[in-house]
Amino acid sequence: MNSYSVLIVDDSYENQKNIFGAMEGCERYSHNSVISIKDAITAMRNEQYDIMFLDIQIPMHLSGEISSNGGLELLKQIGLRDDIYIPHHIVGMTSHSDSYHTHKVYFESLGWPIFLNASIEEVREILNIKSRHSPRKKIKVDVAILTALRKTELDAVLSLPCNWEKLPHKDVNTIYYVGIFNDRHGEKKTILATSCPRMGASASSSISMKICEEFSPELLVMTGIAAGIKGKVNIGDILVADPCWDWGSGKITYKNGKIEFLSSPHQMHIEPRFRTFFQDVSAERTFLDEIYSNWKHPGKPSHLLSLHVGPIATGSVVLEDPATVDGIKKQNRDVIGVEMEGYGLFSATKYASNFVEPLLVKSVCDFADPDKDDSWQAYAAYTSASLVYRFLTTSY
Repeated sequence: MNSYSVLIVDDSYENQKNIFGAMEGCERYSHNSVISIKDAITAMRNEQYDIMFLDIQIPMHLSGEISSNGGLELLKQIGLRDDIYIPHHIVGMTSHSDSYHTHKVYFESLGWPIFLNASIEEVREILNIKSRHSPRKKIKVDVAILTALRKTELDAVLSLPCNWEKLPHKDVNTIYYVGIFNDRHGEKKTILATSCPRMGASASSSISMKICEEFSPELLVMTGIAAGIKGKVNIGDILVADPCWDWGSGKITYKNGKIEFLSSPHQMHIEPRFRTFFQDVSAERTFLDEIYSNWKHPGKPSHLLSLHVGPIATGSVVLEDPATVDGIKKQNRDVIGVEMEGYGLFSATKYASNFVEPLLVKSVCDFADPDKDDSWQAYAAYTSASLVYRFLTTSY
């Protein structure tokens, strides 16, 4: 449910009591209360309010005399100033009969209600009506996590201790979850989680762009599973992409009697400070050993958990072909993994209207060969999500 902000500009104890009484016990309303024109203008400079309850008789400043037309003077300033956010709805209130009758026509001509000695029931009705007709606010989050698969991958993210709740949203095609974590300074941060409608870079690019534009996170992370390059990584190992590219980007031509693929990879990198953190985790090992020890389910690998920072290739096909993997290795000899969504996420953050940092953290569940199966998916999803949580709570 959306939260609606209320500005109360009123020095009448009775009016304020009724407004607070109407909002009591309802978390959907947040409020700010002031008793002068000057303070109301300051409040509207700092925030866009959904509803303003305005007393007709208020002083110009905190210690000033009450003006019988103070509320109207504020309305005039709202119309003239370009440095404030005009509330979406304005409701006049007064406990003076003469003020009510003097200004009733003016308020009603603008489509604004005005009340004389409004009751709690009247205020509650106004709140319910106006909140239904207020523009829906965007929800700002600090971090967003995206996965390709709802089952297994998003399940691992929702197992993180972030007090997750479903977020009611107009986008009926996507289910969002919101939670809270404490960063390294102990400050509370808001986190969003969701999954793609299907696998592949196109789907991840689309949902990543929606997240960037709708929720404006500072960081967008993708966790989940990937194929590792045999001989370089082990099952369950965590891979951090730096860089990431689309291994299918290039040109197919016919040369010397054979079809030839000429790759043209556009490589995208992460922030150097991210790379430094994960390289340090890899060398120091404390987080990795904790994550390995905390997996209590059957199917834990006999080898310890490792972390690798390096090139990861994205392609929108499920690979079970060592020959294709060999071709990808020719594009970057240091490649450590192959997956299906990362480049779409990187691309979306690059072209979003707001600045968002990308991060791809996936763990090895197979080696893109005919022997691959789903046996290690749950463990791999767990290790990648767990490392991201430690990153957010200790370094972000």
